Amino acid sequence: MTPTRRKPNVLPRPRRARWRSAILVLTALVAWYYWRALGPSASIQFDTANIHYPVQKYVAERLTRSLFPFWTPYIDCGYPLAANPQAGVWYPLNWPFLAFGITPRSLEGELALHAWIACVGAYFFIARLARRRAASLAGAMAYGFSGFFASQSGRLDLFQAAAWFPWLLLFYRRALRARGPQDLALGALAGGLMLSTGSLAGAEFAFVGLGLYAGSVAWGRRSQWKRCMLPALAIAAGALPIAAAALVPAWQRGRLAAPTDYSTGTLTTRTLLTLIYPNASGTLTRTDSGRILEHYLYGGILLLPLAALGACKTRHRRAGLMLIVPLGWCMLGPYGGLYFVGRLLGLGRLGPPAAGWFVPALGLALLAAAGADVAARHWGVRQFRKIGRWRVALHRAAPLAIAAFLFADLWTLNMNLNPLAFARQSWNQSFGLREVVAARQLAGPALPFTRFDAPGNLLGAGPAMHPLDLKLEATYGYVAWELRAYREYRGAMQRNLKLRDALNVSRYLSPATQQIEYNPGVLPRAWFPLTTMDVADEARSRQLLETLDPRGLGLLRAPHPAVQQDPRAEANILRADEQSCLIHYVCRTPSLLALSMAWYPGWRATVQNRELPVLRVDHALLGVVAPEGDNLLRLEFEPERLGLGLWTSAGFTVLAGVLAVAGVAHAEAQSSRRRRRRRPLAGFSA
Repeated sequence: MTPTRRKPNVLPRPRRARWRSAILVLTALVAWYYWRALGPSASIQFDTANIHYPVQKYVAERLTRSLFPFWTPYIDCGYPLAANPQAGVWYPLNWPFLAFGITPRSLEGELALHAWIACVGAYFFIARLARRRAASLAGAMAYGFSGFFASQSGRLDLFQAAAWFPWLLLFYRRALRARGPQDLALGALAGGLMLSTGSLAGAEFAFVGLGLYAGSVAWGRRSQWKRCMLPALAIAAGALPIAAAALVPAWQRGRLAAPTDYSTGTLTTRTLLTLIYPNASGTLTRTDSGRILEHYLYGGILLLPLAALGACKTRHRRAGLMLIVPLGWCMLGPYGGLYFVGRLLGLGRLGPPAAGWFVPALGLALLAAAGADVAARHWGVRQFRKIGRWRVALHRAAPLAIAAFLFADLWTLNMNLNPLAFARQSWNQSFGLREVVAARQLAGPALPFTRFDAPGNLLGAGPAMHPLDLKLEATYGYVAWELRAYREYRGAMQRNLKLRDALNVSRYLSPATQQIEYNPGVLPRAWFPLTTMDVADEARSRQLLETLDPRGLGLLRAPHPAVQQDPRAEANILRADEQSCLIHYVCRTPSLLALSMAWYPGWRATVQNRELPVLRVDHALLGVVAPEGDNLLRLEFEPERLGLGLWTSAGFTVLAGVLAVAGVAHAEAQSSRRRRRRRPLAGFSA
């Protein structure tokens, strides 16, 4: 027989190549979207400037000196900085920025990076559901460039947490297809990263969103509902130990923190109208007031029509509506009814309810991508059926036109014209020059081992956390998780000015004259009160603060060692750094030594290598019953359960990484074998 030559098969474009091209397109779009925000005439604002920038800059400076800032003396008479989730010190994606140095522009770079993570994650999540890549790109932009991310650029931690939400759903869906343990491991890593950002409110809403999405899948497979819910539970359970290094100190910090009221952060009618009319609440004209960061949700003029089309014409309506309706209804507040159910489940206790809008935003983006598919199919085929050869071109150009129009719309209204996206002036104009003046007037004249006091927070002195920048030991700070006892102490200090002496305040800003005045009754950093008094409970301690003179009386919480106060005892600070101090004292009997430092678990006191119990004095301060004699007292801060959190995070992260790498390698090997078996032989055949 004469051999005939077979025509080689033309293989379709590999899926990996298509995904790479989509990632390159999204990278270019994110770069264009944030180009102006990264310029010299723009800067960060709101909490990103007031909290995250000073804290990250302070952490970066300490790390260059091989010091980890577990404790800082510059705010609130001492504060456990690493235990505050907003510090973000345990979030791995912050570490490269900390290593290279923190500037206002580097934080804008963090925002751009996480916008890219949000867009890519949304694209991969939607790409399995939408048929056309352009429709998936439109859905990714509808999420990553939405009004939620534009308004929440002033809250870096929440912005970072919301960026990981699509990845959580993506790995859940992959795990549901029984691809192997690698998808559960990757989902747990994504959840752990989300928890490590510090936005516990964002992580809380994200896991609720994961449960809602799993519920929508289980609703369609009622006979397999356990199999649908177990991967979601496994991902959530795996994320907790991965983020243990951040959660363990945060849990201890939360037990001692003052409660915060977030009941006002709910959705209103004007807020919901911003979905179609971006200036409904006065955001673009700068006439909005109140919690303005929760008042802007614009997702593009095409978002709702496309989402409605996707909900009516596609099979993705159940998943999209489950992400949109329950949480959106809960965010309406007490008048909506479902708000109280959410409060019982814990929603809104860690942050304002509207902070979870990114979950409905992803549901809208999913339905909008499905609607773009439907619109492209109808526009390109049915309306132009008789045009001939142009039909295919229009069929392909339709979703691209939708994506291009959506990007132009979102860039114009959510970034270029939106005052919430970034400050329209440089850092020096916003904060830098004011901080220079504050350094000269506040930090320059400061006496050693003394503090500065001001009512509230001095927003005119630079960022709200300017004491960290100025290295100014102050009695105030702009922190969300303020110690409850210390807040009560400062509240009583407004009525009993003698309490100011115990905080080691040598200078203060007078509310009456608005001038900096000196405090003649300032007590040293460590002192022996003349007498002591035991208090049984918190209520009695708060009551005694109203008339307490710390110089003459020290309040002690039981139990404590025996005290026989020496009225002629003396103490002197020899050396003090940020996390330890050395005190020389002389007393003839065991006496209470009080210190003007906020009480917090983790302080260790030693005298002649003998450890002493650290006590709570004067309701909110720290104290030690000093043994008699002429001795040196050493105080050092060592966070409790630090090793437990670190080893737990390290162990589970390594385990998840090994499972992910091994699973991916096994899946790639299987895929390669299948491709070799399916590939036809090219050449001659008999």
